[in-house]
Amino acid sequence: RLASEVSDFAPRVPAAPSLLDLPAVKRANNIQMPLLMLLMLLCGSSAGKLSTLEEGTPACTAPPVGGAPAMIVYGGSNTQGANAVNVSGGTVIYARPNPSFAHLLFAQLNWTKSTLSWGADGGAGPTLVGACASQFIPPTTRVGTVEFLPNMGFIKEDAAELGAIAKILDMLRSRGAAAFVVDVIAGSKRFEREGHFLPCNRFSKDQLNKNVLGCMSRERQLSLHNAIVALANATGAQLVSLDCDETPELFGADSFHLNAAGHRHVFNEIWRAYRQMPCSGQNSSTHAVGKIGDDSGVTCALGDELQPLIGSAVGFRRADLVGPHRVAKIGWEASDPGASIMFCVPLPRHAVAMKLASKRLFWHRKDADQQAAFLGAHFNVGIGFLVSHPHNKPLFGKAHVDCHGSCTCPCNGTTCIYDTLSNTSRVTVTSFLRLDVLDAHASAPDMHSSQCPPNACIVRVQNTNSADKRSRVVVRSIIAGVNDHRTAWLHGGQSLHGVAR
Repeated sequence: RLASEVSDFAPRVPAAPSLLDLPAVKRANNIQMPLLMLLMLLCGSSAGKLSTLEEGTPACTAPPVGGAPAMIVYGGSNTQGANAVNVSGGTVIYARPNPSFAHLLFAQLNWTKSTLSWGADGGAGPTLVGACASQFIPPTTRVGTVEFLPNMGFIKEDAAELGAIAKILDMLRSRGAAAFVVDVIAGSKRFEREGHFLPCNRFSKDQLNKNVLGCMSRERQLSLHNAIVALANATGAQLVSLDCDETPELFGADSFHLNAAGHRHVFNEIWRAYRQMPCSGQNSSTHAVGKIGDDSGVTCALGDELQPLIGSAVGFRRADLVGPHRVAKIGWEASDPGASIMFCVPLPRHAVAMKLASKRLFWHRKDADQQAAFLGAHFNVGIGFLVSHPHNKPLFGKAHVDCHGSCTCPCNGTTCIYDTLSNTSRVTVTSFLRLDVLDAHASAPDMHSSQCPPNACIVRVQNTNSADKRSRVVVRSIIAGVNDHRTAWLHGGQSLHGVAR
């Protein structure tokens, strides 16, 4: 697992395996495997009789206000149902995925009309989901499962990852949803095996625990587990934990992934608790943007969540870009020349200070390169512009972007222009312009005119006059964070270094 891995911004929804179609004794590049291979497990076996699935009607059956009930699923390969049937040297051999606890739960809910927000991604950590929790967890969410522990700790950003978990759980609570944290604790054999086949054994145990990106220990994982237990208790979430060293019969060959029995065990624990839960209050507010300056080191604001960040706006107005009877698409739009909008973006300085104070060690060149980029510019700010085609009238125009206040960005200058008219397609999308941002002393004129606090990074967007009379500019989103894996995923924009587009 590379330190640069993060959740997908647009989670994929895999086809759930049939609940009656239990793992077949086959598949490793379509090669048939003998039945005996299923018994060659370092940490338990899924063979034998499986436990009966819990049944029963939930205490709360009232539909949510405002739409069909939603279940959100976020986690890594355990949530996906990854099925490790053998380990050969340093290679794990996988068979057909198990019906995971999340698939079993959604099937048992048996909602006639529902939404499943599937965000399970192998190797994923919680950072991005936590940053944009209000977007990934819709107001109609009734149930959510969160499973990230086995993938945490590798990037040595414990405060950031735990802060992201806290945001997710807090958002589930604010939605009035039942939240279940699934903590899968990998077995000791897994870490022993990695010590033989990864460069982690070059380092001392103390270095490996505290400083080496991409390496992990069971002790560090248990420490993270204890912190997650505290977060679950603080937010009222239910906790289901499995430790391979204590229940090896619930794990696969790699001492990391649950087997079929393990997934059934987790489902049964969840369902016993869920069916007794009363209905809770529902919060449909979309104004749920978190504090950008917290330990997680990244957050996003979309649509109406931009409102608290606006210091001043001349010619930019709130607009619903899709019209009545459809899902709202809110942005801040300017059509007349000479418009300007200033966003007061608080930078995650505490997260940067913690990163600078730590002494990281790298065995992978990609991580070392990313650290060098961080030292060049501590922050990233992404501005989500609506980009459209020539058939969408009035025509989209050019945005001029610069930074003031307590920050500077490389695009300061007369050529920092982003053209939001696209001739390559017939669709309208949000494209992110990514700015490398540095701390700076506040510039007095802009501090007064924008009404931003003294420590804010002021990001100003103006539309430009053009010969073809294109003045339409729409801002839909802002994402701000530390210049590392937390913001490296920003797609589709340009890192402006005096480049006109």
